Amino acid sequence: MLWYGLCPLFSATHHLFGGARFLAMKDTALQVNVARGQLIDTSALRTALVAKPAMLTCLDVMPEEPWPAGDETLAIAQRLSVASSSPLWLDNLAYFRQGLPLLYQVKPDHF
Repeated sequence: MLWYGLCPLFSATHHLFGGARFLAMKDTALQVNVARGQLIDTSALRTALVAKPAMLTCLDVMPEEPWPAGDETLAIAQRLSVASSSPLWLDNLAYFRQGLPLLYQVKPDHF
């Protein structure tokens, strides 16, 4: 399952992805945020990543930048996702070089 967040930041979207949404996600969910860092409740994300080790997150934006070096969320996300995402990234690189479709592409017609 892919949860893709791309929306502006308003009071109604602040922490749009929090405890209830993360709880509703499958254990193997991939959550992507390329919009605004404050859409994600990082405390809830940290809890979800610990509770669901197969869950992946891609954060192109952070609630505050630069991200605090000692923040536990980043340490958990890096520990859990680097090992599991590296093979996928390498596979997609090989497919890209061969002109083949990439794995797990977001298709707007599915939303």
